[in-house]
Amino acid sequence: NDPLCNTTDTIAITFNEQPIANAGADIFQCDFDATLNAYPSVGAGTWTTTSTDLNITSANDPNSNSFTIIYNSYSAVWTENNLGCIQSDTTIITFTEQPTANAGLDDIICDNNYTLNAAIDVGQGTWSSPSPFISFADSSFENTTATLDTASAPYGNYNIIWIKDNNFGCTDTDSVNINFIQQPIPFAGNDTSIC
Repeated sequence: NDPLCNTTDTIAITFNEQPIANAGADIFQCDFDATLNAYPSVGAGTWTTTSTDLNITSANDPNSNSFTIIYNSYSAVWTENNLGCIQSDTTIITFTEQPTANAGLDDIICDNNYTLNAAIDVGQGTWSSPSPFISFADSSFENTTATLDTASAPYGNYNIIWIKDNNFGCTDTDSVNINFIQQPIPFAGNDTSIC
């Protein structure tokens, strides 16, 4: 502790900004490819995944395309590294099958009841009509009966809509036009006798 014997030393302290990784919201995609949506903050960003079924086309692009060949949910991790300061965030990508609605063919029926014929496909289906005079025995059944309320509406052509929904936000719509025609009741007149 001799006041005449002093030494000094200097260290350099570098303050680096801590990245705030944001991989974006979880994604529900109606096919086999999805665009990732990270929000970069600072430093270099990289996408990674532990799944061999998920492909990320450009690992350093925050908006890289990703694709798979198997409908499923996958994790994609966005990691930002700013000179050794590292943070990661994860997004879940759920690839689901796009439903295809097929309501069948337009048709004509000599009645006020018609058996619909939608094709069976992925997801839940629902029948509806812009007309309040069309009702359905079971609006979720592909081959349900549509009934025209002829006490309140005239016979004629009515549009009937089939909507498919896979419960992940993927929907498709198709419609048919059914022409309801009143069945004629033949009447030849009363029996008569002629001499």
